[in-house]
Amino acid sequence: MSFNQLREMIQEAERLGFESFWLSDHLTAFPFPDKQPFLESWTTLSALSMLVEKIRIGTLVTNIHYRLPSMVAKMAATLDVISKGRLELGLGAGGTARADWHQKLGYVREYLAYGTPFIEKPSTRIRRLDEATRIIRLMWTEERAPFSGRHYTIKDAVCDPKPIQKPHPRIWIAGGGERLLLRVAAKHANGTNFAWNLTPTEFKHKLTALRSHCEELGTDFTRIVKSLSAGVLIADDEDTLTAMKEKLMRSYNGLEGYLPYSPRKSGLVGTPRQCVEKLKQFEEAGAQYFMLVFADIDQMRFFAREIVPHFR
Repeated sequence: MSFNQLREMIQEAERLGFESFWLSDHLTAFPFPDKQPFLESWTTLSALSMLVEKIRIGTLVTNIHYRLPSMVAKMAATLDVISKGRLELGLGAGGTARADWHQKLGYVREYLAYGTPFIEKPSTRIRRLDEATRIIRLMWTEERAPFSGRHYTIKDAVCDPKPIQKPHPRIWIAGGGERLLLRVAAKHANGTNFAWNLTPTEFKHKLTALRSHCEELGTDFTRIVKSLSAGVLIADDEDTLTAMKEKLMRSYNGLEGYLPYSPRKSGLVGTPRQCVEKLKQFEEAGAQYFMLVFADIDQMRFFAREIVPHFR
């Protein structure tokens, strides 16, 4: 989206009563880097924060490999001050290269384009995420923040001003790796995000793994907000919905193996009644918060009018 489109979207989202507005942290458009302009998330959120008064803002999610965690801490504290305490900080381990389409279209291509080394071993990237999260929290809460780890070192870093929110803005950790990633979430997260491609049963299984890590670490499972990302495609009747699906899939012609957000397992695709039923299934599985991708502003209005009242 252009900045003008994003401005219209966030202002309308606030008017409709949505709680938060999130941007992804890619450097080029995904999955069409050569065809779509794409704005950098942090500078864009800073500008958008001045155009609204209530809606919260966040990154879904900041790639910890694109910026030093000390810089992320400083940037995030600054944006929390600018937005008068409305920041939500999403953090992630920086993509994957497991599937063929990830190699062709995803993070690997973006890393290479911008000269950032891609660490293929997931365990290394997750351990870097662990250290990065510790550094960010230290800088937000301590007058001077020393840290010496395996991957990062800072020496008495000063973050002044501190974030407005106390003890600090919520930290959301995204990903579903059950052995390592969810352990980092159990240690550090105020919120987790499971993205795009889970059934309600699979979502519930992820929460079981998260709870197990919390119990082992002695952290409070109930303090973590459990969220799901989902693409949305809704219409009043099946004929309209079918036409919308066909149009969506045509726009991704030539991208073998890549599936847009809404047709994935987490997607909310159907009539309003069908979408309400699926949301309730996720709610029963343990989802407390939904981060939704709408095809356009009219879909967002439709959702606010037809779906949201069922959950108030």
